[in-house]
Amino acid sequence: MLINLRKNIMSKLYNLGCSVSYGNCASELNTLIDDHKSTSTYIADYNNLKEVNYASPGAGIDTVVRRLMTYDFEDGIYMIGLSHPARFQYVSIREKRYRTKRKAFSRGPELPRDNFETRKWNDIDFKYYDMEEQLAYHSFKNILLIQKLLQGKKYFMYNTINGIMNYKPKNWEVKKLKEQIDTIYYYQPEYSLFEFTLTNKEYQVADEDQHTNHLGMLTYAEELQEWIKDRKII
Repeated sequence: MLINLRKNIMSKLYNLGCSVSYGNCASELNTLIDDHKSTSTYIADYNNLKEVNYASPGAGIDTVVRRLMTYDFEDGIYMIGLSHPARFQYVSIREKRYRTKRKAFSRGPELPRDNFETRKWNDIDFKYYDMEEQLAYHSFKNILLIQKLLQGKKYFMYNTINGIMNYKPKNWEVKKLKEQIDTIYYYQPEYSLFEFTLTNKEYQVADEDQHTNHLGMLTYAEELQEWIKDRKII
């Protein structure tokens, strides 16, 4: 009986990342509907999984690390969207709300209380600052942390905004970090969903908003699903 009950409980697909992962209500270019979808919505549907959307607009790679350490997770599969290397978060005195007044993002899931704000490393001026190496260090270190946190679990990752693994670091320790990243479950490490979206205007939310709409998500998810099957992740 217990075995049968377990079979009837739908496994979860945990979606973590930034606004590109979070999704929106744009079915096509300049067309908003009441239904919020993300790329993970389609991947969950393909594999008979229940989507749990823990992504949020403005999130950085360090946001994913923090949530993996602080949110409650049951057994499931992790879909990790790796955001722009320039982003990092700091503790804030105000509570952050992720449903915004922007109509395309106004119907997405709410997250647990969050008191973190996002800044960019390229907005900061340190003495003797090597910004490009800092962005790479921040990204590679946190990607490794994610992989260590998910060791023994089913997961896959992809870039949301830019091809993070394109960068060739000069600092020897940053190089060592990059060399340790396992790309077996890393979809197109030198490419991103945002870059894919830019290949076709019809994949975008609106003329003035280059986030991926539902048509673009579906097209990207179809290719991603083939890779997932090839890797035998699900």
